[in-house]
Amino acid sequence: MSTSLEDLIAQKAELDNAIAEIRRAERTQVIAQITALMAEHGLKPSDLLPPRHANGSAARKAPVKFRDEGTGDVWSGRGPQPKWLRDHLSAGRQIDEFRV
Repeated sequence: MSTSLEDLIAQKAELDNAIAEIRRAERTQVIAQITALMAEHGLKPSDLLPPRHANGSAARKAPVKFRDEGTGDVWSGRGPQPKWLRDHLSAGRQIDEFRV
């Protein structure tokens, strides 16, 4: 039994259409499940997105630059110095002792 190129192309097109239809149906089901779970747990779409700054850029956590090995307290070096670090510095320790 010989199949022509045109027959194979037609079969492929039918399979591609069948695959696309099944994917659409599955996608619709998954969206319904997600929507139901979100409603059940009181979630909004924005709850699923990473935090954003006022200018619209994604909020990123700054890497830790200073650590108190004794307590595990950390500071990124941004913003005001935390109390734990100020206390150590006022007690005569050097900031480089806490650098990660």
